[in-house]
Amino acid sequence: MDFVHMTVAYSNAVLVAILPHFSDYSKKLGLPISQPITAAQVQEFRPSPIKDFIGGGLMLTNGYWFAFNNGYVIGFRSPDNAFADQDPAANWPKYAYGKDNMTTNDAVALAREALTKLGYTPELLGCDAPPEWLHGPNDTKDGHHVPHCQIGWQR
Repeated sequence: MDFVHMTVAYSNAVLVAILPHFSDYSKKLGLPISQPITAAQVQEFRPSPIKDFIGGGLMLTNGYWFAFNNGYVIGFRSPDNAFADQDPAANWPKYAYGKDNMTTNDAVALAREALTKLGYTPELLGCDAPPEWLHGPNDTKDGHHVPHCQIGWQR
């Protein structure tokens, strides 16, 4: 595998090239992010150092995080995401303890709806079948309920 000599010019060129993809993605999902996303909204950007591979990850100043690989947004996280927390055990109190606001089936339907908004057909991604994995919601040892879940399909 060959690597690119990372320069500021190269990093900025990759950022300029992929920002429209993040704007399109966030607009389709109706995320509360000013459009179009500009370099001024970027808190941190890490381009991929692999030659002939356009990609990277960025975090916006509002805490939203995106990842991009060779033409596609492949990852997204919203701010205050318990699953991305570096020390979730210490920081649980800042996350919403409480009751579930939707059923597991509702959460799966919401995930499928988001994929459809992004222009994917359920059959293409395999999400016309039940999820391969679903984590959460969870109950903590001290009796709190954490109404979060992660859903995934493998294709």
